[in-house]
Amino acid sequence: MGEALDEIQASGEEGTVLDTTGSVVYTGEKICHRMQSLTTVVYLEASPAEEEVLIARYLSDPKPVLWGDQFVQRPGESTQEAIARCYRELIAYRKKHYERYAHRVVSMERLRNLRPDARGFLELLEGQARPA
Repeated sequence: MGEALDEIQASGEEGTVLDTTGSVVYTGEKICHRMQSLTTVVYLEASPAEEEVLIARYLSDPKPVLWGDQFVQRPGESTQEAIARCYRELIAYRKKHYERYAHRVVSMERLRNLRPDARGFLELLEGQARPA
């Protein structure tokens, strides 16, 4: 992330898209604040129902994930039970941080309904500007 932000800063150009993963929140405050100052951070927000689908999809076909300190197996809890509980907590933790750093929040449901092209997406972002 640091290298990508260095390149963005050095280029002086606008219009660069930096697609991060969900684990960007683990890069630390300094990097996240730098990302926030150099870019327009867009958070694509899932509804509670969409979150349930994402959780179910992960639990049925787990992929590598950075847990940070969000995975703690309780005594007597199976690994699968701990993953099911902790993954839900991980999603909530990340959501809180995404919202904290975002300049714009766009619901996934709205994107699905509108199906905007690239220009339409940029117009949607302008309409989602948060007050300063």
